[in-house]
Amino acid sequence: MPGDRWLREMQLLGFTEGEMTALLARHWLLPEEMARAMETSSRPLESKPFSPLGGILHLAALLSDVPDCRSDSVYALPEAVMQKLHLNADSLQNDFPQVEVSPSFIEV
Repeated sequence: MPGDRWLREMQLLGFTEGEMTALLARHWLLPEEMARAMETSSRPLESKPFSPLGGILHLAALLSDVPDCRSDSVYALPEAVMQKLHLNADSLQNDFPQVEVSPSFIEV
């Protein structure tokens, strides 16, 4: 299920991939806004102040976890995060990239 990996990471490791990536980003002296977005991406609504980039990373990660992701997958995204970002599912669906997978890329 999309988003479950954050729960599994916390249970198994005590931290999320976003938190670890944020540590690396700070070590590499990336902009703090980027590090904070990574750090808050698993729970963007809990961060104060809200990180819009963290919210976007959250939605992108959820979509990346959806098997066979299609344009209507945006309707399963968390409404609270969508509202905080002033996003509309209908608009996202209309702008969703159409990706065609070539049979040569499919493993048999």
